Amino acid sequence: QTCALPIFTDHVLSRALPGELLTLRLVGEISDFVRFNRGLVRQPGTVDQRVVTLRLVRDGRQATAERTLSGGDADFAVLDAALTDLRARLPLLPADPQLNLATGTAPSSTTAPDTLPPTEEMVATILDLAAGLDLVGILAAGSMVTGYATSDGQRHWYESRSFNLEWCLYLHGNTAVKSGYAGATWDPAELRARMAAARRDLAVLGRPMKTLTPGQYRTWLTPSAVNELLGLANGWGGFSARAIRTSQSPLLGLWEGRDRFSPLLTITENAAGGVAPRFDEEGWIRPDQIGRAHV
Repeated sequence: QTCALPIFTDHVLSRALPGELLTLRLVGEISDFVRFNRGLVRQPGTVDQRVVTLRLVRDGRQATAERTLSGGDADFAVLDAALTDLRARLPLLPADPQLNLATGTAPSSTTAPDTLPPTEEMVATILDLAAGLDLVGILAAGSMVTGYATSDGQRHWYESRSFNLEWCLYLHGNTAVKSGYAGATWDPAELRARMAAARRDLAVLGRPMKTLTPGQYRTWLTPSAVNELLGLANGWGGFSARAIRTSQSPLLGLWEGRDRFSPLLTITENAAGGVAPRFDEEGWIRPDQIGRAHV
Protein backbone atom coordinates (compact mmCIF):
# COMPACT_ATOMS: atom_id res chain seq x y z
CA GLN A 1 0.00 0.00 0.00
CA THR A 2 1.11 3.57 -0.67
CA CYS A 3 1.92 5.67 2.37
CA ALA A 4 0.17 9.05 2.57
CA LEU A 5 3.21 10.91 3.86
CA PRO A 6 3.22 14.65 2.97
CA ILE A 7 5.18 15.85 -0.06
CA PHE A 8 7.84 17.55 2.08
CA THR A 9 8.99 14.08 3.21
CA ASP A 10 10.81 13.19 0.00
CA HIS A 11 12.11 16.74 -0.28
CA VAL A 12 13.97 16.73 3.03
CA LEU A 13 15.04 13.06 2.99
CA SER A 14 16.55 13.44 -0.48
CA ARG A 15 19.03 15.93 1.01
CA ALA A 16 20.86 13.21 2.97
CA LEU A 17 24.57 13.14 2.07
CA PRO A 18 26.63 9.95 1.58
CA GLY A 19 27.24 8.37 4.99
CA GLU A 20 24.21 10.11 6.55
CA LEU A 21 20.89 8.60 7.59
CA LEU A 22 17.90 10.92 7.91
CA THR A 23 14.68 9.89 9.61
CA LEU A 24 11.43 11.84 9.74
CA ARG A 25 8.56 11.25 12.14
CA LEU A 26 5.27 13.12 11.71
CA VAL A 27 2.53 13.32 14.34
CA GLY A 28 -0.59 15.32 13.55
CA GLU A 29 -4.25 15.68 14.33
CA ILE A 30 -7.43 17.49 13.37
CA SER A 31 -9.69 17.14 16.39
CA ASP A 32 -12.72 18.83 17.88
CA PHE A 33 -12.80 19.41 21.64
CA VAL A 34 -15.98 20.27 23.54
CA ARG A 35 -16.12 20.94 27.27
CA PHE A 36 -19.34 20.53 29.23
CA ASN A 37 -20.36 21.97 32.59
CA ARG A 38 -23.74 21.71 34.31
CA GLY A 39 -25.05 19.81 31.32
CA LEU A 40 -24.28 22.61 28.83
CA VAL A 41 -21.56 23.34 26.28
CA ARG A 42 -19.03 25.72 27.80
CA GLN A 43 -15.99 25.62 25.48
CA PRO A 44 -15.93 24.27 21.91
CA GLY A 45 -12.78 24.32 19.79
CA THR A 46 -10.75 22.63 17.08
CA VAL A 47 -7.07 21.63 17.08
CA ASP A 48 -5.22 21.38 13.75
CA GLN A 49 -1.55 20.65 14.29
CA ARG A 50 1.38 18.67 12.90
CA VAL A 51 4.80 18.18 14.48
CA VAL A 52 7.82 16.73 12.69
CA THR A 53 10.91 15.28 14.36
CA LEU A 54 14.02 15.07 12.17
CA ARG A 55 16.88 12.78 13.16
CA LEU A 56 20.33 12.91 11.57
CA VAL A 57 22.64 9.93 12.09
CA ARG A 58 26.30 9.63 11.07
CA ASP A 59 29.25 7.67 12.46
CA GLY A 60 27.19 6.42 15.42
CA ARG A 61 26.14 9.95 16.41
CA GLN A 62 22.58 11.22 16.31
CA ALA A 63 20.92 14.61 16.68
CA THR A 64 17.23 15.46 16.57
CA ALA A 65 15.18 18.58 15.90
CA GLU A 66 11.46 19.06 16.42
CA ARG A 67 9.44 21.57 14.40
CA THR A 68 5.77 22.52 14.32
CA LEU A 69 4.55 22.90 10.75
CA SER A 70 1.79 24.99 9.20
CA GLY A 71 0.80 22.65 6.38
CA GLY A 72 1.85 25.20 3.74
CA ASP A 73 4.79 25.86 1.45
CA ALA A 74 6.73 27.52 4.27
CA ASP A 75 7.30 24.06 5.79
CA PHE A 76 9.98 23.28 3.20
CA ALA A 77 12.17 26.15 4.39
CA VAL A 78 11.55 25.26 8.04
CA LEU A 79 12.75 21.69 7.51
CA ASP A 80 15.74 22.78 5.41
CA ALA A 81 16.84 25.09 8.23
CA ALA A 82 16.37 22.30 10.78
CA LEU A 83 18.60 19.98 8.75
CA THR A 84 21.29 22.66 8.51
CA ASP A 85 21.15 23.04 12.30
CA LEU A 86 21.49 19.27 12.81
CA ARG A 87 24.58 19.10 10.60
CA ALA A 88 26.17 21.88 12.66
CA ARG A 89 25.44 20.15 15.98
CA LEU A 90 26.19 16.53 15.10
CA PRO A 91 30.05 16.74 15.18
CA LEU A 92 29.84 18.16 18.71
CA LEU A 93 28.00 15.10 20.07
CA PRO A 94 29.52 11.80 21.27
CA ALA A 95 28.62 8.48 19.70
CA ASP A 96 25.36 7.06 21.05
CA PRO A 97 25.81 3.45 22.30
CA GLN A 98 22.01 3.06 22.52
CA LEU A 99 21.39 3.88 18.86
CA ASN A 100 19.12 1.13 17.52
CA LEU A 101 17.19 2.19 14.43
CA ALA A 102 15.22 -0.29 12.36
CA THR A 103 16.62 -1.14 8.94
CA GLY A 104 15.12 -2.90 5.96
CA THR A 105 11.57 -2.89 7.35
CA ALA A 106 8.81 -3.47 4.78
CA PRO A 107 6.54 -0.44 4.23
CA SER A 108 3.21 -0.32 6.02
CA SER A 109 0.10 1.80 5.66
CA THR A 110 -3.10 1.78 7.73
CA THR A 111 -5.99 4.19 7.27
CA ALA A 112 -9.12 3.69 9.34
CA PRO A 113 -12.50 4.39 7.68
CA ASP A 114 -14.30 7.55 8.68
CA THR A 115 -17.31 6.24 10.61
CA LEU A 116 -17.84 9.19 12.95
CA PRO A 117 -20.83 11.53 12.59
CA PRO A 118 -20.31 15.32 12.69
CA THR A 119 -19.24 16.54 16.12
CA GLU A 120 -22.36 18.72 16.31
CA GLU A 121 -24.50 15.58 16.07
CA MET A 122 -22.55 13.88 18.85
CA VAL A 123 -22.89 16.96 21.07
CA ALA A 124 -26.65 17.13 20.46
CA THR A 125 -27.02 13.51 21.59
CA ILE A 126 -24.97 14.15 24.74
CA LEU A 127 -26.99 17.21 25.70
CA ASP A 128 -30.26 15.35 25.15
CA LEU A 129 -29.20 12.43 27.36
CA ALA A 130 -27.81 14.78 30.04
CA ALA A 131 -31.02 16.78 30.38
CA GLY A 132 -31.67 17.56 34.05
CA LEU A 133 -28.22 16.35 35.16
CA ASP A 134 -25.20 18.22 36.48
CA LEU A 135 -22.82 16.83 33.86
CA VAL A 136 -19.19 17.90 33.59
CA GLY A 137 -16.94 16.42 30.93
CA ILE A 138 -15.06 16.69 27.67
CA LEU A 139 -15.54 15.23 24.20
CA ALA A 140 -12.59 14.83 21.83
CA ALA A 141 -13.24 13.55 18.31
CA GLY A 142 -11.29 13.57 15.07
CA SER A 143 -8.40 12.05 13.18
CA MET A 144 -4.79 11.47 14.19
CA VAL A 145 -1.90 10.58 11.90
CA THR A 146 1.59 9.23 12.48
CA GLY A 147 4.17 8.81 9.74
CA TYR A 148 7.74 7.56 9.68
CA ALA A 149 10.21 7.63 6.79
CA THR A 150 13.96 7.35 6.31
CA SER A 151 16.42 8.33 3.63
CA ASP A 152 17.21 4.64 3.03
CA GLY A 153 13.65 3.90 1.93
CA GLN A 154 11.49 3.03 4.94
CA ARG A 155 7.90 4.30 4.80
CA HIS A 156 5.19 3.85 7.45
CA TRP A 157 1.82 5.56 7.75
CA TYR A 158 -0.96 5.24 10.31
CA GLU A 159 -4.21 7.22 10.35
CA SER A 160 -7.00 6.66 12.86
CA ARG A 161 -10.34 8.30 13.59
CA SER A 162 -11.83 8.01 17.03
CA PHE A 163 -13.65 9.77 19.85
CA ASN A 164 -13.29 9.89 23.60
CA LEU A 165 -16.01 11.16 25.91
CA GLU A 166 -15.33 11.39 29.63
CA TRP A 167 -17.88 12.81 32.03
CA CYS A 168 -18.96 13.01 35.65
CA LEU A 169 -22.47 13.28 37.04
CA TYR A 170 -22.38 15.33 40.22
CA LEU A 171 -24.77 14.85 43.10
CA HIS A 172 -23.50 17.23 45.76
CA GLY A 173 -20.18 18.22 47.34
CA ASN A 174 -17.52 15.75 46.24
CA THR A 175 -20.01 13.03 45.34
CA ALA A 176 -19.99 12.14 41.64
CA VAL A 177 -20.08 9.23 39.22
CA LYS A 178 -17.31 9.08 36.62
CA SER A 179 -18.07 7.50 33.24
CA GLY A 180 -16.53 7.21 29.80
CA TYR A 181 -17.26 6.15 26.26
CA ALA A 182 -14.63 5.87 23.52
CA GLY A 183 -14.09 4.10 20.25
CA ALA A 184 -14.03 4.42 16.47
CA THR A 185 -17.78 3.95 15.87
CA TRP A 186 -20.31 6.26 17.52
CA ASP A 187 -23.42 4.45 18.76
CA PRO A 188 -26.10 6.64 20.42
CA ALA A 189 -27.75 3.53 21.89
CA GLU A 190 -24.51 2.56 23.64
CA LEU A 191 -24.12 6.07 25.06
CA ARG A 192 -27.74 6.01 26.24
CA ALA A 193 -27.09 2.74 28.10
CA ARG A 194 -23.95 4.13 29.74
CA MET A 195 -25.70 7.33 30.76
CA ALA A 196 -28.58 5.30 32.25
CA ALA A 197 -26.07 3.21 34.23
CA ALA A 198 -24.44 6.41 35.52
CA ARG A 199 -27.85 7.69 36.61
CA ARG A 200 -28.44 4.48 38.57
CA ASP A 201 -25.02 4.73 40.23
CA LEU A 202 -25.74 8.34 41.13
CA ALA A 203 -28.94 7.25 42.89
CA VAL A 204 -26.94 4.70 44.90
CA LEU A 205 -24.49 7.42 46.00
CA GLY A 206 -27.47 9.41 47.28
CA ARG A 207 -28.18 6.78 49.93
CA PRO A 208 -26.94 7.30 53.51
CA MET A 209 -23.22 6.62 53.84
CA LYS A 210 -21.86 3.70 55.84
CA THR A 211 -18.62 3.99 57.76
CA LEU A 212 -16.46 0.85 57.66
CA THR A 213 -14.47 -0.10 60.71
CA PRO A 214 -10.87 -1.33 60.21
CA GLY A 215 -10.76 -4.95 59.16
CA GLN A 216 -10.60 -7.29 56.18
CA TYR A 217 -13.15 -6.96 53.39
CA ARG A 218 -13.55 -8.72 50.06
CA THR A 219 -13.58 -6.18 47.25
CA TRP A 220 -14.61 -6.35 43.62
CA LEU A 221 -13.01 -4.00 41.12
CA THR A 222 -14.74 -2.87 37.95
CA PRO A 223 -12.81 -2.99 34.63
CA SER A 224 -12.44 0.80 34.77
CA ALA A 225 -10.93 0.55 38.26
CA VAL A 226 -8.39 -2.03 37.06
CA ASN A 227 -7.56 0.29 34.15
CA GLU A 228 -6.92 3.16 36.59
CA LEU A 229 -4.61 0.97 38.69
CA LEU A 230 -2.64 -0.18 35.65
CA GLY A 231 -2.40 3.39 34.42
CA LEU A 232 -1.08 4.49 37.79
CA ALA A 233 1.52 1.72 37.84
CA ASN A 234 2.58 2.57 34.30
CA GLY A 235 2.79 6.28 35.15
CA TRP A 236 5.26 5.43 37.91
CA GLY A 237 7.38 3.35 35.55
CA GLY A 238 5.93 0.00 36.59
CA PHE A 239 6.52 -1.54 33.16
CA SER A 240 9.69 0.38 32.35
CA ALA A 241 12.87 -1.66 31.87
CA ARG A 242 14.91 1.29 33.14
CA ALA A 243 12.77 1.63 36.29
CA ILE A 244 13.14 -2.09 36.97
CA ARG A 245 16.91 -2.12 36.54
CA THR A 246 17.27 0.96 38.77
CA SER A 247 14.89 -0.56 41.39
CA GLN A 248 12.39 2.30 41.03
CA SER A 249 9.47 0.31 39.62
CA PRO A 250 6.45 -0.13 41.95
CA LEU A 251 6.13 -3.64 40.45
CA LEU A 252 9.70 -4.61 41.33
CA GLY A 253 8.50 -7.37 43.65
CA LEU A 254 6.69 -9.03 40.74
CA TRP A 255 9.71 -8.92 38.46
CA GLU A 256 11.95 -10.37 41.18
CA GLY A 257 9.48 -13.13 42.04
CA ARG A 258 8.79 -11.96 45.61
CA ASP A 259 5.16 -11.07 44.87
CA ARG A 260 2.48 -12.62 42.69
CA PHE A 261 -0.90 -11.66 41.31
CA SER A 262 -3.77 -14.08 40.96
CA PRO A 263 -3.21 -16.66 38.19
CA LEU A 264 -6.56 -15.46 36.82
CA LEU A 265 -4.96 -12.13 35.80
CA THR A 266 -3.40 -11.84 32.35
CA ILE A 267 -1.84 -8.61 31.09
CA THR A 268 -1.62 -8.18 27.33
CA GLU A 269 -0.90 -5.16 25.15
CA ASN A 270 -3.13 -5.71 22.14
CA ALA A 271 -1.31 -3.61 19.55
CA ALA A 272 -3.36 -4.98 16.64
CA GLY A 273 -6.66 -3.82 18.16
CA GLY A 274 -5.55 -0.45 19.51
CA VAL A 275 -5.59 3.08 18.13
CA ALA A 276 -1.82 3.60 18.26
CA PRO A 277 0.52 3.09 15.27
CA ARG A 278 2.11 -0.31 14.86
CA PHE A 279 5.59 1.25 14.45
CA ASP A 280 7.64 3.05 17.11
CA GLU A 281 9.90 6.11 17.00
CA GLU A 282 12.85 4.06 15.71
CA GLY A 283 10.86 2.42 12.92
CA TRP A 284 10.45 -1.01 14.54
CA ILE A 285 7.15 -2.81 13.88
CA ARG A 286 5.32 -3.98 16.99
CA PRO A 287 3.92 -7.53 17.09
CA ASP A 288 0.15 -8.02 17.30
CA GLN A 289 0.36 -8.79 21.02
CA ILE A 290 3.05 -7.78 23.50
CA GLY A 291 3.80 -9.19 26.92
CA ARG A 292 1.10 -11.83 27.11
CA ALA A 293 1.91 -13.46 30.42
CA HIS A 294 0.47 -14.37 33.79
CA VAL A 295 2.12 -12.42 36.61
